[in-house]
Amino acid sequence: MWTSTELTSSSYYNALDSLLSNLGLQKLSRSLKVLRCQLKAIICILLLLLSSIPSALICAIFWLIKSQDRDQDFANYEKQSTPSEKKTVLITGAPLTKSLHLARTMGQAGHRVIVADKDWKHSVNVSRFSTYVTKFVTLPNNVPYDDALVQIWEEENVDFFLPVSHIHLAVDDIKAKIKMQARAAELNRPFSDLAINNLEVIEELDDKDRFLQKSQDMGLPVPDFKTFFGQDLSVELGALRSEGKFNGKHYFLKPLELSREERLDMTRIPSDKAQFEAYVEQHLMKKDLSVPYLLNEFIKGEEYAANIICKDGKIYMFQVCPSSPIQTNYVSVEHKGIQDWVTTFVKATNLSGLVCFDFLVDNDDNAYCIECNPRLHSAIVSFESQAKMNQLHQSLLSALNDKETTSQMNESINLINHTEVYWIFQELEKLFSGESSLKRFLHLVQHGQDAVWRVDDPLPFLVLNFVQIPWLLLVATIKGTLWSKVNFCLGQVL
Repeated sequence: MWTSTELTSSSYYNALDSLLSNLGLQKLSRSLKVLRCQLKAIICILLLLLSSIPSALICAIFWLIKSQDRDQDFANYEKQSTPSEKKTVLITGAPLTKSLHLARTMGQAGHRVIVADKDWKHSVNVSRFSTYVTKFVTLPNNVPYDDALVQIWEEENVDFFLPVSHIHLAVDDIKAKIKMQARAAELNRPFSDLAINNLEVIEELDDKDRFLQKSQDMGLPVPDFKTFFGQDLSVELGALRSEGKFNGKHYFLKPLELSREERLDMTRIPSDKAQFEAYVEQHLMKKDLSVPYLLNEFIKGEEYAANIICKDGKIYMFQVCPSSPIQTNYVSVEHKGIQDWVTTFVKATNLSGLVCFDFLVDNDDNAYCIECNPRLHSAIVSFESQAKMNQLHQSLLSALNDKETTSQMNESINLINHTEVYWIFQELEKLFSGESSLKRFLHLVQHGQDAVWRVDDPLPFLVLNFVQIPWLLLVATIKGTLWSKVNFCLGQVL
């Protein structure tokens, strides 16, 4: 949420950090950065705690006014599920809003929902306090993550496994799914999941070079690219410049490591020799050339994300939303080119899982896929109304191949939703930083929908904003962790 530019004067600190680094005083420079982060964290905690009392009062008023009608609506829907249809569902990624949303979707339909997470810092999380979550489990550190999930599956008689993975645990969720399948076969026990097919598939999807190459081999549109693994980039790029690669086209370098801030750097590689030499000296030599880089063609246009639920090559839920590197507002739109691209890829690869594809759409409305994230996208919160959550529940059941479900879907849900979903404190940050206006903020509050707030389930809203985030900021302050942003959508300090 709050970045350094909002809470302190960053130009002074950046200049001081640069000066100290140039003088070889890296340790002092880091100490100043830590101190600055601690100061930001304390200010954030105080602001959140001060706003907690009026926020809690407002929530209580809304709850008193609307709870009776909403409780009746949810009760009526829950009665539609017979005892034989009610399943035990295991969901991972507890602090993420998208995990909470799936937990609510399954829980309000009458299913028994268990949410699990590994990190002790996430023991206080938004999902744990939902009325629709039956049980929360903090996984032990002395047991491998995948084995701990399998143990829950056995002890709790889990029917459905929905991995809403943290980035660093996505592969481990697939390992757990594979072990669950094996144990289910041994015990002759029914088991369904919406995890990626296997380890080879998730590794291929998560590897940008391999994914783009596979897509290109299938004849699907992707930007022109070339990957470098340890080569001398100045020599390699110089050779491409001599061949005329950069004439009239915008190419840029992108590191393949997710954690690097320079992933947002799209500086154009010059075609002119003198300008190219200046680029090498002033720009290229400042990069960490020990990591792999992707040479990418820049596509001028709008960025979108395609969020899907698929099983064995069939799509059960399809959703397209405008996107950006750090997206915190969601609407769902229609784009035939993106849908055709994704449908072709999913069918050809017989893909299963909760998957997101990122696209660039140029000025001629041509869609180019730029990467795949083998995880559910946070835009799933666009299923914000009761009717839409009912649809999402049906698509999940159909994808899970629930043999007892009589309402199997013949066609996938293609979500179109112009109600903008947001996180209220993320919007307040935009307002006070000047990124948004008061008029825009009031319009959003009046016509949009907070991603976490629900009258029938108010505690997660209060926990996220006034317990979970302050707790993570406190941990970061005590540990001296460097951070740059509070992300309410992910429920994390990044």
